[in-house]
Amino acid sequence: MEHVAAVLDLDVHDVITKNMHTFESIQTFHRGMNYAGGEDAFTLPSLWATMLGRVESKASEVRRFNSINTWRKRGLSAVHCVYDVVLLPKPARVSIFHDGSIVVEVGGIEIGQGLWTKVKQATVDGLSSLLSQGESSTPLNVRVVQADTISLAHGGVTGASTTSEGSCEAVRQACRNEDLTYNHMRIKHY
Repeated sequence: MEHVAAVLDLDVHDVITKNMHTFESIQTFHRGMNYAGGEDAFTLPSLWATMLGRVESKASEVRRFNSINTWRKRGLSAVHCVYDVVLLPKPARVSIFHDGSIVVEVGGIEIGQGLWTKVKQATVDGLSSLLSQGESSTPLNVRVVQADTISLAHGGVTGASTTSEGSCEAVRQACRNEDLTYNHMRIKHY
């Protein structure tokens, strides 16, 4: 796209925008597969417009920097990408002990994406309905531990940009179980 824009002396973002998938073209391209969801769920144009707005808001800073620096230059680029997101099942184990401590295990691995922070927040949210009015639970009361194949078989893989979402939903489902009390421990796979 950048080469086409350069040869035609056009703005690269205009060329990308004119050649971007529409809801109809993505349905044709994937032939019957419902990758885009419903037409109301097809967010590619709005996401692209938001990203271009951010690029444009920084463009004046880049031009100003480049005008006062002879040897150092900056640039901006927005690159679009359409790829399949595969939702993989994730297990979760929420343990509530007699002393009120909460230990959570999930199949995902913390590699800097904030997985454990998100899992703590999902646990607090999921357990909020079990707490009586005077009680409170915060992410500080929740400890996330690294799962292994002894405690959580078939933990899956960390990847495909869905680990946080899958792990948090598994925790929420485990917390939603009606039998979960302070005296019980539940393991749920979702």
